[in-house]
Amino acid sequence: MKYIILLSLHLLFISSVFANENYTNENLIQTVNKNPNNSHAHYNLGTAYLKQKQIGKAIIHLEKAHSLKPRDLDIKHNLLIARDFVIDNLNTEDSLFALFNKSFKILTADEWIILCLIVIILSTWRLRRSTNPILDHKVLITLNSILIVITISQLTKSLDHYVVIQENQTPLRESPSETIDYTLLLDEGIKAKIIKNHKKWIKISFSNGFSGWIEKKYTKKI
Repeated sequence: MKYIILLSLHLLFISSVFANENYTNENLIQTVNKNPNNSHAHYNLGTAYLKQKQIGKAIIHLEKAHSLKPRDLDIKHNLLIARDFVIDNLNTEDSLFALFNKSFKILTADEWIILCLIVIILSTWRLRRSTNPILDHKVLITLNSILIVITISQLTKSLDHYVVIQENQTPLRESPSETIDYTLLLDEGIKAKIIKNHKKWIKISFSNGFSGWIEKKYTKKI
């Protein structure tokens, strides 16, 4: 009961914010189409969908806003609210490894690259002025190697493609065929990684390692 009351208060707050602005979904969609890398535009549209309880569409745009601006607390807040509405019948709770990996998402992939270059430049400068170059060289090489691995990892992850389920009771199948019985029915708002494309089908995987095939028409790319 307490959980429902908190969600209702969140939605009332969101509604009050948008009640004072002359925004419509059409205006916001046009803004996003003109500025696809504008985090604020995606945040506004995602929040508007959240107010209307269109959870699948809300998560699409709030996830996009979060990827563009990962340290924005308002985006994180509304994304968490949207995720709370999702019925997770897959039990896709993050593993310890996944939670550890999420800690690196405080920076975008581009910011990791910039940080890596800065550290390499500073390391070179430090070695030229070192009184113990052998020790400093070993330490700096180790630190730089770790940073490079993290940067490459985050850059690779930024190239991955994800979808969000847009309809409730969407069938997940073991093979890309409607004649195959579904293994599970997915609900709106669940996020999954694209593994493979096949005509009108895509193979998707979840954070718990579970995977299957789903028709593209039931999903939307982030």
